[in-house]
Amino acid sequence: MVSLMNREEYIKIAGKLTDGLATEEEVTLYNAYYNQYQSVYPEWDIVVASEKKAILDEMQQRITKNINSGKGGKYLRLNTWLATMAAAIAIVVFSVYFFKVRDGISNGALAGHNDIAPGRNQAVLTLANGKKISLSDAKSGIVIKASQLSYNDGVSIEAVDRKNGEITTVSTPRGGQYKVELPDGTIVALNAASMLKFPSTFLGLVNRTVELAGEGYFEVAKDKKHPFIVKTAGQQVEVLGTHFNLNAYADERVIATTLVEGSVKVTLGKNVRVIKPGEQALNNGVAIMVSQANIENTTDWKEGSFFLNHLDFKSAMRKISRWYDVDVIYEGSFPDDMESGGWISRNNKLSAVLKLIESSGQVRFRLEGKKLYVSK
Repeated sequence: MVSLMNREEYIKIAGKLTDGLATEEEVTLYNAYYNQYQSVYPEWDIVVASEKKAILDEMQQRITKNINSGKGGKYLRLNTWLATMAAAIAIVVFSVYFFKVRDGISNGALAGHNDIAPGRNQAVLTLANGKKISLSDAKSGIVIKASQLSYNDGVSIEAVDRKNGEITTVSTPRGGQYKVELPDGTIVALNAASMLKFPSTFLGLVNRTVELAGEGYFEVAKDKKHPFIVKTAGQQVEVLGTHFNLNAYADERVIATTLVEGSVKVTLGKNVRVIKPGEQALNNGVAIMVSQANIENTTDWKEGSFFLNHLDFKSAMRKISRWYDVDVIYEGSFPDDMESGGWISRNNKLSAVLKLIESSGQVRFRLEGKKLYVSK
C-alpha cells in the first residue's frame, strides 16, 4: 500500500492528522510511509534544536486543542503517543515544504554573508501634541487610559495630560509588532508596518471609532450602546463585540476582513455586507465579495507563524518583506497563480526561511543588504 502513496498524498494525510481528522486506514498508511521514507527530509537537520522544540510545541498545542474540542467527529481521536509522533512529522512537512514540492532538492544557495534577524516588538506612540514615545522592545504591549500610559505588564510609562477625544497613534515599522489595549478594554494586535489611530478616551462619544492602516487583529470589548467602528482607506467595519482580523495594506489587491467570532458589518459606499464567523469579506475598491476564510492563513502572524497554504507567491513574499524589512526584487516573471503552501515559524532568521523556500526547486534568492532578489 505504501508504494501506491505519493508525497502529495502523504502531506495531505499529515495535515489531517494535525487536525484530528485522519481515519484508521490513513494513520496506517501515514506511519508506513514515514518509516520507509523519512530520510527524504534532510532539511529538518538545518533547524536548530531550540527552534525544533518551539515548533513541536506549537504543533502539539494545535493537535491537543483539536482533540479537546472534539474536532474530528467519527474519525480517529489521537492518543498521546500518536499526537507526539504526528507533531514531529507534521513539522517536517510544514517547515520543509514551504512551497508545493517537486521531486528533488534545488542546489540553489543564498549569496552573500549577511543575514537578517526576524522582526520583534517595536512601535512608536505619538500623542496629540506631536510628542513621540519609542515603546520598549522588551515589552509586548501598551495599555491606554485617559491620563495614564503603561505597558501590559503594569510598568508605567508616564502620566500624560490629555483632553477627552484627542487622537493618539501607535505605529509599527517594518519588522515590528505591538499590542494596544484601548481605553474601553479592546485589544488590538498590530502587525508590521501598521498604524492605529484612536481617541484617548471613548467617554462621551456615540461610537468607538478608530482608524487602521496595515494589519490588525481586534478583540473588541462588548458595548451594545456604543458600536465599535474601524475605518480604513476604502471601507468601514462596524461591530459590537467580536474577534476579527483586518488586512488593509496599501500594496495588497484587496482589503480583507476575516471574522473569527461574533458579527461584523463591512461598508463600502452603499455596498454593505454582514459576515459570519469563518467568513471573509474581500473589498477590491468596487465591490465586496464574501467567501469562506482560511483562518490559520489569515491569523498566522498573530501566532508567530507564516501559514501559507493556498496563498499566492507574491503575497507570501510581501509577508516576508514586511517582517524582515527587506525589499523584494523579481528577476523575471512570476505568474499570479503560483501558489505557496506550508507552515514555518516567524522566529527564524531570514536565511533559514529562504533556504526552506529554495528547497522547493521553484525559486532562488540572492540577498544583498536589504534587497532580496528572486529568480527561477
